[in-house]
Amino acid sequence: MNVVVLADTHAPRRWKSCPPAVARHLRRADLILHAGDVCTAEVLVELSAYAPVRAVLGNNDGPDVAAWGAPETLELDLGGPRVGMIHDSGQTTGRTARMRRRFVGRPA
Repeated sequence: MNVVVLADTHAPRRWKSCPPAVARHLRRADLILHAGDVCTAEVLVELSAYAPVRAVLGNNDGPDVAAWGAPETLELDLGGPRVGMIHDSGQTTGRTARMRRRFVGRPA
């Protein structure tokens, strides 16, 4: 499975449209994960033209991203590895401990 992971696209300030270098990877994707700060659901719609998209809410995401279906956290089984995804905008110090608390019972 080819999974492309993106985060912090911050559209439309940083992401006007999909950059060609990113599009090359997306064309081969079986799944696209966006780890938050999309800022507008239009990016998720654009990404969906390449492959199925799963996304989580970031601290800069508006109600349209939530309405698109992005939860605060997401856990996926990719046919072997389990993936937990969250947009953590907190301090770097303590991040690992926060993630372990958030995804209790998962291997560290």
